[in-house]
Amino acid sequence: MKQVLLLFIVIFSFVNFADAQWYNRTCGVSEINNCTLSEYKCLWEDASNIVHRNGIAAVIGTSCIVAGGIVVALSDKSTFLGFYSTGVMIGGLVISGGIIVDCISLPILLVGANRKAQLRETPNYEALNFRTLNISPTINRSQFNNTYSLGLSAYLRF
Repeated sequence: MKQVLLLFIVIFSFVNFADAQWYNRTCGVSEINNCTLSEYKCLWEDASNIVHRNGIAAVIGTSCIVAGGIVVALSDKSTFLGFYSTGVMIGGLVISGGIIVDCISLPILLVGANRKAQLRETPNYEALNFRTLNISPTINRSQFNNTYSLGLSAYLRF
């Protein structure tokens, strides 16, 4: 368990190091806090594409793991001359492929999510935000009887 934890720490520290000043390499933005609307759109679309593509890859990898597990569970586990049946071998290969795809796509997915979080923290995010539907939980206070109620607030920018 310690080795797995250390491996995750090394992988995420490398990803964080390799992702430094991504906005300069991607769209030529020198300062992320003072970007214009066109630069912000470029950065947002790049981060969204990373999240969408690697999210799809992660779903494919996870479905391969599940499908391989089903194939292994339903196949005949008998051995002949020390070799398992074809179903077990194919299921194992599908599971291995799904694990490899997930190991590649999940760190990159986290990089894209981190980039979107950095863009949300820019000082003029509300002014630069475009074509979004934001739904967030709110706590409403009634001034008449001083009670609170939970609700949702939604706004659409276009």
